[in-house]
Amino acid sequence: MRMFRGKNRVIHVLFLMIGVFFAIFFTACSTSGQPDGSAIAAPAISVPNVLSEELTHSPVGTLDMTWDAHSHELTVKVSATGLAPDSTHPEHIHAGTCASTPMGVIVYILNPLVADAHGVGTAETTIANVSHGIPVQGWYLNIHNGPTLNTPEEANPIACANITEKDASSSPVHALLTGTMAPDESAHGNAQLNITGNKLIVTLNMSGLVPHSAHIAHIHTGSCASQGAVVYPLQVITADAQGNATNSTTLTISNVQQFTSSQFYINVHEAGTMDGMSKQQGFDPIACGDIIFHV
Repeated sequence: MRMFRGKNRVIHVLFLMIGVFFAIFFTACSTSGQPDGSAIAAPAISVPNVLSEELTHSPVGTLDMTWDAHSHELTVKVSATGLAPDSTHPEHIHAGTCASTPMGVIVYILNPLVADAHGVGTAETTIANVSHGIPVQGWYLNIHNGPTLNTPEEANPIACANITEKDASSSPVHALLTGTMAPDESAHGNAQLNITGNKLIVTLNMSGLVPHSAHIAHIHTGSCASQGAVVYPLQVITADAQGNATNSTTLTISNVQQFTSSQFYINVHEAGTMDGMSKQQGFDPIACGDIIFHV
């Protein structure tokens, strides 16, 4: 009899444990979904109300030079991004510095810099009979607007690099391409982007422009380093007597989440009219800034 009662207690405890397990299981299931069985909606991605991006000179790139003391060959390699897509740019080594006004005499004519459909260009030139190597100072590289040098606008240098060599017998030389003394080629500024509902307000602030000049601006797909098509045209930028400009554009965005998760950038162009944009020297992106949303 005592053994039978002991077995009953064990069975009773087992049933209690099984009951507690199923109670916990069904409670968990009921709290993991909606009352009708549908899944809980994913939380909304928060989009920053105001975004500020820097607009810097374009194009940018690098210059690399090497000199062979045995063959006396000078090799010049130039790489740049932010060029007008599918464009061609004459380039030279000049005497002087990037600050020289007027431009220094041409020391060497280099192979033209040719950009692809994304505004990325490379060029390499080998020059024979450079007997004394790379000078310690007194040379600089100019990339011109192009595609020829037949007009002042085409001849304008759009990027420049001073060539300095601490030891004329050493190699290689590496330099960064920067803005130039040409009109609008040291322009810079910032962009403020404010999203409210499905509206985007873009405000551009620019400096370093030619006084009273006008410039077309766009939002493009892609990035400053790999350009794409125009997505949204912005209002034309008009500089005041000091070369400063502010404009504001309101755009309607049907899908804010898609906009903030995609890659876009802002280009400010040299031309102030659509007719001028049809030419390479007018399309010239004088300032650029990537739009980066941290969501």
